[in-house]
Amino acid sequence: MKKVSNKNWKNVLRLKQKLIFKLIGKEYAEVTTRILVAKLIVRTIIALRSNDRTDAINRLLSKSTRSILLLAYVFHDLLILEEKVEHEVFISYLQKLTENCSSESIVFDLLRVYSQQNPNETEQIMELLRSETREDGLPIKQTNKLLLMLKLFPDSLSTAETIYKSLTAKAVSFFEATTDAKQNIDEWLLAFEQCTVHLLAQTKSQIDLYDLIRHILKFFSTFTTNAISLLKTLIQFFVSQESKDHKHLAKLFGHFLKHKNFLEQLSSSNRSLLMDTLSLFILHYDANQSSVTIDCSKHFPMLLSIYNPTLSKNDQHTLACMHTYEKQGYSMQSAFVWGEAALKLYSAATDAKSVLLQASKLEQVMNLLDDRMMLKSILFYPVTRRLRNVEASVFEEGDQIYDPAYLIPVFYHSLGPENVVKCQQFVEKNCLAYCLMALSSRCGLLRAVVYNCLARFEQHLVTQRFHCKEQILTMFTLLKQSIKKSNLKLAPIVALFLSKLINLFTHPESKMYRTITRFLLKQPYIDLVHIPLFGELFHSVSSEYKHERGWILNLLKHGIKDSIDYTLCTNAYVFKTLMTFYNCSLCDDTTKMEILNVFHATSKLQDMLMSLLFDYGFLLWLQNLIKTCSSESLKVLSLIIQNIGTRLVSVDNRVQLLEFDCVLMLFIRRLKSEMLISTSIADAVMSTVLKFQEYFKSSKRSLDIQQIKHIIDCSTIAKKTSLLSCFC
Repeated sequence: MKKVSNKNWKNVLRLKQKLIFKLIGKEYAEVTTRILVAKLIVRTIIALRSNDRTDAINRLLSKSTRSILLLAYVFHDLLILEEKVEHEVFISYLQKLTENCSSESIVFDLLRVYSQQNPNETEQIMELLRSETREDGLPIKQTNKLLLMLKLFPDSLSTAETIYKSLTAKAVSFFEATTDAKQNIDEWLLAFEQCTVHLLAQTKSQIDLYDLIRHILKFFSTFTTNAISLLKTLIQFFVSQESKDHKHLAKLFGHFLKHKNFLEQLSSSNRSLLMDTLSLFILHYDANQSSVTIDCSKHFPMLLSIYNPTLSKNDQHTLACMHTYEKQGYSMQSAFVWGEAALKLYSAATDAKSVLLQASKLEQVMNLLDDRMMLKSILFYPVTRRLRNVEASVFEEGDQIYDPAYLIPVFYHSLGPENVVKCQQFVEKNCLAYCLMALSSRCGLLRAVVYNCLARFEQHLVTQRFHCKEQILTMFTLLKQSIKKSNLKLAPIVALFLSKLINLFTHPESKMYRTITRFLLKQPYIDLVHIPLFGELFHSVSSEYKHERGWILNLLKHGIKDSIDYTLCTNAYVFKTLMTFYNCSLCDDTTKMEILNVFHATSKLQDMLMSLLFDYGFLLWLQNLIKTCSSESLKVLSLIIQNIGTRLVSVDNRVQLLEFDCVLMLFIRRLKSEMLISTSIADAVMSTVLKFQEYFKSSKRSLDIQQIKHIIDCSTIAKKTSLLSCFC
């Protein structure tokens, strides 16, 4: 029996080794495929006996001329499992790897693991990365090796600076001699930018970058994203140096503005990067110390013509650039119009005075405002947006809502006592409602400007006549009597309620008009610390009870934006009421959907969601809800589950994790009964599953890939992710 056993083992060993070298002999284009094949090879090697394992690893090293990149994934996993390798042979393999594949992320991971486990070999790795690579044209490989050095050995600054200066000189020579490059310039641009970023954060040495910046500006007739990104980083490095030459800076600024496709590219997708680069020049340009004179005040027509006062990424960067101009003392001298209107205004005017005279009408500004965008801007008002700090951030529906950092100052200046204001138009365009919503802003300075806007508007309103003037004045009186503290921040729910009142005043035919007017006349103030009319409207006994309930739920859905809203909702027992009413026979499908939308809005805020989970048993309520909810509710439910998964992944609470595990399992099973699953639902579930993959692996009720096959088939995330690597 013993002889047969040994014979069988040898046969198995041969088969396994044959399998390993057959897999190694092929090239795999996809990263996910390489990861899976590497895992299979590693598992096969680990299953061998100790001596056979060492033999297999040595044979892999001897075959390292083939599938160099695939072997990097294999050796990375083997080193993590603390398998031994022959250092001399492995170093020679690393030399081939860094020469051919230094741009791949796995190379850095492999070198990091190897240097951590073998600190004595650090000098040899440094020598590999320091060695010069012979290559024609741009030094792409050498740049990638420098990047590896900066990441692995951040203390080796002097060596890195020497190599960086050499690379800069080679790049200048390349751009001087070449007009049409056949090389992969984008790869060099990305690697060199990352090297510059690392050095910018660490070094204080003086590196001459003038020639390189000048040649890059000359070389690219049209800026690519990578080119302008590198240019921005190089200029940031150039101006950060203590001995920067202001004459050179002015010349570069002139070259940048005179670039032949500069104006066309301001309207492209690279506008945000161009605006940041322009801001850097403006911030450090000194006309007194420069030989080149640039009239920066004439740039405003160009900037305003491409600007739209939304919270999209490009528009935020453009506003930040204009803000930099003004901080440096260059006056805008405009009526805050934008787009084509600004271009026409400046082209028609002959001097600054005529610009101001033509621009003094608020009517021009209001004609540029889109009614739908104004309504959306009120519902999705960004309470975190600040007035002076105009750095770009990501906002919900950002490209569809107006920017209060631009619009509120426009209203303030346009409502001045010297201007003629059509109050009715200001109300009907929802400008007044927008100002009231802005009272919920976290920025104290912005709120102060808004209060001044309201005071100026009231002065104009008193002298005019139109149909809802008295109602607005009454609301102003009640609001003034309710505010006990200067520059008071209103809860977003209350601010939205006031904004909706203005809309109702202009539509007296609305079903809510009589209810709201009765509420305003009932007492000499507005209660700002409670949700107005929640009990009366939600439990309405009038014939229009469905409309009134839907109105207050819509207010909650769009009004919950801040922690103060949670306090108001808790005091009014909002969450308990909604959770109880959802399962009531009187709750129709429309109301159920609105209730879920309220909880979806709540789940976006970390503190409020945690309170729902720990104080209200929200996950247990969801478990019961999933079994009986309608198909139309699944999309909102998937978004709620995704929000919970995003915020719960950092919470170390076993009970909540188990409950969330049950919710996710139930939802996955519920989706099996659906004939068709939308892509958005599938993506929301898949992103949550991938975040919790490690938890599922260790769980006794771990997910099987077959359980989510019906979701994988509909998900776009699944196509980009190696699911086998998550579940095997």
